[in-house]
Parts: sequence; structure tokens; C-alpha cells
Amino acid sequence: GGSRGNPGLGAWAFYCPQFSMRSYGSDPNTTNNKMKLTAILNALKWVLSLDQQEYDTVVIHSDSQYSVSTLTTWVWGWIKNGTFNTKKNVEIISSILLVRKLLVLDEWSVKFIKVPGHSNDEGNNEADRLVNYSMDTGEKFITEISMDHLASIIHRLDYLYKIDGLYYDKDTKSFYIEASGWSSTPKGNQLYDAAKTLCNLYGYGLEISGYSSSNLARKKY
Repeated sequence: GGSRGNPGLGAWAFYCPQFSMRSYGSDPNTTNNKMKLTAILNALKWVLSLDQQEYDTVVIHSDSQYSVSTLTTWVWGWIKNGTFNTKKNVEIISSILLVRKLLVLDEWSVKFIKVPGHSNDEGNNEADRLVNYSMDTGEKFITEISMDHLASIIHRLDYLYKIDGLYYDKDTKSFYIEASGWSSTPKGNQLYDAAKTLCNLYGYGLEISGYSSSNLARKKY
């Protein structure tokens, strides 16, 4: 990730050589650190969308000391001392932690490694090239996920709170969760926040309720 001006025009990118996978996007008014975290979020989001299980470890190589230190050390101290919500980029960091937790639940190992920037690291150089390409052209290439696969990921949120029913409405491109009594418990609100984050990351809407007769007309998962 990077920006021209801080804040200023920025872009993020990731490159996975094993799959020859490249993804990138730009933002007209952002910061350097935000774009570096966004690159990591999109890389993990793409891994979460994979159907196959040939691999069991995802290693994120980043030239950002800020990002690596945040995700391996600092964030745990912020959570422990109650200052997490006061930090910059908290929404992106929270999303990374959620996706990472879901990957770990799916028996992936997730590692973050700091690599030198602007050196002979082939992967880092390709990511930098894509960042500058996106800033120069405004083009983007965003990974997508099918509604069927996203539904299977949402079901993993049962570790937070019991999901009684999960439905999909193709007309509104939205998921609907039934969870009895969810709004009266902290865990129920955690379920909503986590599911909402997941749906937003992949471009889907979400509603949650106790029980709804209108769900009878929707596709159930």
C-alpha cells in the first residue's frame, strides 16, 4: 500500500505467486498506513474466499513495520488496556482480526513477516508496481465471492451465537439471519457486528431478527 501525500491519492495491492493472483484498488483521499492495512485485509479476504484446502498456512509479507507490529504485537496491548477503539484505522484492523479468526477456525495458520521495501524482494516489487499502476490509472481488480460460499462462512459465526436460520434474497443481494433473542445479549450483538462486517467486505447486505415470516420466500442455507 502507499499514498502520494499523507493524506492523498493512495492505492493498495497484493500478489500471491502460488496462484498468480493480483488484486488492487485506489482511494482518492487516504493515508499510507491505511492502504498498507487495506492490502493485508484484502489478501486475507481472498484467502477466506478459497474453496480448496490444499494449503494450511497463509504468510503475509509486508514492507510495513507499522502493519506487522500492529497485527502481531500492538493490537493485543491496545485491547488489554482498553484503548483499541481510540486508535487510527480501527475499523480495518477489526476486520483483519475477524477474518484472521475465521481462518484460524478453519484450521489455517496465519503469519505476518516484515520484508525490506524497495529491494530485491520479487513479491514486494510486484505489489509496489500494482499500487502505482492503480494510482496512475484508477483501475481496480477486486476479488469476489459467491453467495453460497459466503453463506458457509457466516455459519462459522455460530461460535459467537446460535444462528437459527440463514436466508438470502437475490433481489436485494442481502442475507437475513434469524437468531432468537440476539438483540438482548452482548453475544447477539457480536454476531450482528461480525456478520455485518463480513457481508460489507464482500459487497452483500445483512439484516438480523428474531423470526420473520417473510424469510419463507427466500433461499435458505
